[in-house]
Amino acid sequence: MSKKNNKSFFTVPGIFLLGFFVFSAGFFPAKAAGGEWEAVGYDEWLASNSIFSSLAFHPTTNDLYIIYTTRSGSSYTPIFRKYDGSNWSDLSTNGLSADTPLISLTFNPRTKEPYVFYPDGQNGDKAAVKKFDGSSWAAVGQDGFSNGQVFDDLELSRVAFHPETNEAYVAYTDQSFDAKVAVKRFDGNSWQNVGGESISDKNSYMIACGFNPSTEELYVAYSDMTAQKIYVKKFDGSSWVQVGSSVEGNDSAVMTLAFHPATGEPHILHLEQAGIDKGVVKKFDGSSWVQVGSKLGIGEAMYMSLAFSPTTNEPWVVYYDDGNYYKAVARRFDGSSWIEAGTVGLDSGDPMLFDLVFNPQTGEPYVTYSDYINEPESSYRVAVKKFNKLLTDTPTLAYNSSKKAKKKITFNFQDLNLKIKKKDAKIRLNGRKIKLSRVRKSGNNVLMASNLKYSKWSAGNYNLSLTYKGKRGKTTYRGTWRANNVLTIN
Repeated sequence: MSKKNNKSFFTVPGIFLLGFFVFSAGFFPAKAAGGEWEAVGYDEWLASNSIFSSLAFHPTTNDLYIIYTTRSGSSYTPIFRKYDGSNWSDLSTNGLSADTPLISLTFNPRTKEPYVFYPDGQNGDKAAVKKFDGSSWAAVGQDGFSNGQVFDDLELSRVAFHPETNEAYVAYTDQSFDAKVAVKRFDGNSWQNVGGESISDKNSYMIACGFNPSTEELYVAYSDMTAQKIYVKKFDGSSWVQVGSSVEGNDSAVMTLAFHPATGEPHILHLEQAGIDKGVVKKFDGSSWVQVGSKLGIGEAMYMSLAFSPTTNEPWVVYYDDGNYYKAVARRFDGSSWIEAGTVGLDSGDPMLFDLVFNPQTGEPYVTYSDYINEPESSYRVAVKKFNKLLTDTPTLAYNSSKKAKKKITFNFQDLNLKIKKKDAKIRLNGRKIKLSRVRKSGNNVLMASNLKYSKWSAGNYNLSLTYKGKRGKTTYRGTWRANNVLTIN
């Protein structure tokens, strides 16, 4: 597998410890301007000495959840946490196996339970799926249901749920079958093969799977390391059918599979080898795979992730670009070209292993990744950031003790894409209720104006909380938009 700078995830020296962060009431986190990436929580780094993180939003509460692993010596420990909009809290990992370096997280859309998929290090690295009942993790079917070891070097697909039957599906590389791709579904009692024991030739890695929202067919994408090609197949109910021709890739084409929310068109993000590996997004137009916009990366693009905005239907990508000072780059496709989202280098170190997800109601993108550091000793750490889509025309005010202190401020909630009545929107700044004078929709954005009365407000940074009810088409949405440091009083 391709690894930059000869850094191995499995030979990092030192002892891994979970980082804890304590802040006094007078501490203000670093300010991130609208249109930039900011830390989720009070610190840029969620945990030190950690690696391999996966994000998912709760389908009802929209709370953000993460699972990642810490390492001590040669053993790994999973950490499961929840972010409620203000703070991270630790949740139970009782029932999860230790010695599990790589793990993926998703939610059952009907039962709202978190599910994880991982190679069980205490059971020969065979496949395991478990669900969280609120206090502990229980096995879904038998532990170690794969025939052999599950390959887990860089990427592991998530559990996918059938849109109609809600049955759980997984796809993985089984080393006992010469590294062929196996797909299984849970029928309520045990894991069953889907279309045979394997669906690929040998030496196939980098698996991605998911259901097409339009056709409800299961798609699986994988990289054939021998042929250096990428294949996408779908299950038609009885057999696996190849989707278009194979796509040229390199021998370590880390990829993501995603579907356009409206059209159902499958998209893949992969590496295309042409002297220097470039990231490429392609979509299947019904007859062939066509490139979406230009290639990605000034230099070699690696550790990529692709996801669609649920409010604008635009595809977003995050990747590592070694030709851009070894920084993380985020872009969105506006229909004609890839536009940078925020400053190039949303990280401060040497990032890898991105997982990009969207808040399903507000459309805010979130990303987690691992970052390599050399000091004080070589190790990895995990970060979670979100793209701040809230803009304001007045980010700073001077302290004013006058009873008449007032300022007209407009808050621009980018890509919220809802029709919201003024009576259905409530904004608070550090808990203070703000009276709104006007609420209107402008394109995909929602603008809210206020004549802010701020007499004797204390100096410092102010966080915003918006609770709303609005419509997108015929569907009504209720939710909360939170943003840190939207106003500073000096």
